[in-house]
Amino acid sequence: MAVPSITAGIIARRPWYNPSWPYRVRLTVDYTKVAATLTDYPVYLSLTDLGSGHSFWTYAKSTCVDIRITTSDGFTEVPREVVFGDTTAKTGEVHFKASSLSSSANTIFYMYYGNAAASDYGATDTYGRNNTWNSSYVAVWHMQQDPSGSAPQLLTSTTGSYDGTSLGSMTSGDLVAGKLAGYAYDFDGTNDAVTIPHNSVFDLVSNATIQCWVKTSDNTDYPRFVDKLDSLLLSGWDLFIDHTNSKARYLGFNVTAIVSVDTTTNVNDGTWRMITATANAGATSKIYQNGALQATDASTGALATNTAKVTLGARQDGTLNFLTGLLDEVRISSVDRGANWITTEYNNQNSSSTFYSLSSQEGI
Repeated sequence: MAVPSITAGIIARRPWYNPSWPYRVRLTVDYTKVAATLTDYPVYLSLTDLGSGHSFWTYAKSTCVDIRITTSDGFTEVPREVVFGDTTAKTGEVHFKASSLSSSANTIFYMYYGNAAASDYGATDTYGRNNTWNSSYVAVWHMQQDPSGSAPQLLTSTTGSYDGTSLGSMTSGDLVAGKLAGYAYDFDGTNDAVTIPHNSVFDLVSNATIQCWVKTSDNTDYPRFVDKLDSLLLSGWDLFIDHTNSKARYLGFNVTAIVSVDTTTNVNDGTWRMITATANAGATSKIYQNGALQATDASTGALATNTAKVTLGARQDGTLNFLTGLLDEVRISSVDRGANWITTEYNNQNSSSTFYSLSSQEGI
């Protein structure tokens, strides 16, 4: 009987994604940070959490596009998006789709790397960028592109041509360190904004979730985070600061009433805050701050539609109510994500290093 080689024995005992990827790291999500078992959840992974001395920085490709993510079995691949990677600066931002995250037991994944011949997936590939975000994500903007580049500057990570064009005097200097591992946009409060062309997917007539990270001490002129109001304030939706009390507010205009919900505390304090608004046409609208529910208001029908653009950092297609401050990780969904999802997002994005643990390097 032939004696199996040492390598074959190791592979048999330790299932491996592909021998062309010689290294991997085990990622263990802490179940206590997951508010409820979630399906198709996009996990945020900050490569900075590996630490500057990790072997990953030696063996991964310089832009980290050789990263592949699998489930706990070590070989079933899941979609992932490498927003950016830099092995010289030892940082990077990755998102990957977890088919299930448990709130009762730790969930394990593996990150493979070290294939010098590997290239990034195409956006529409099975394991590429678009499929990292489930179909209910209308748009996800990581604020990673230079706002002074060729239009459209701001690119969405989801399926659909929902890219944004910067306005005003935005320069490459307005691409600054963000809340997540990548960048944020720094709006000047005078004429800076980003507009996304009108599309009916943004009408959000039924269920919706609108979310962003914001850092501002602006307290004038109702500065906008994310907006799709018409010029007469009779239709659409809006997420902004009420300058009279420095609280974040969500407005939704439907055919019978105005829905309005505010955070309970000041958001104009120069610290990063995750602001999330949800709408359910047949039930309620809610606003959350840092993953915690702040207020609820009854909804009385579907939102009234309009042809306004989606605008980041201002209102009415970038002509009014400009924001002085930073925006990062803007997401729009066509579903009400619910409290458990939103709390888990906050836990993941606010403190990624405690949301999961990362092992030392394993070799094939």
